[in-house]
Amino acid sequence: MSAALTARATQVSDAVGRPHAWSKACGVCRRTYDAGQWPRLPSVAMLPVQSVQAHLSVPAAWTVELRQCACGAVLAARV
Repeated sequence: MSAALTARATQVSDAVGRPHAWSKACGVCRRTYDAGQWPRLPSVAMLPVQSVQAHLSVPAAWTVELRQCACGAVLAARV
């Protein structure tokens, strides 16, 4: 996992500001991955800021990390 994603994993909050653990869930098979499991998934690609910005209507300096779920689906996380 990138250093940025590791740092962000401790700063996640829900809509009302309550902290909770970082996790990702696959929309295909419903498996969930926590911050410790994420780096063990095969890396697919890193989408640079310019690529991500092209799909946003507001400025944001995000890189997106793509990893492969055990079922073969691709998951994305903002870093």
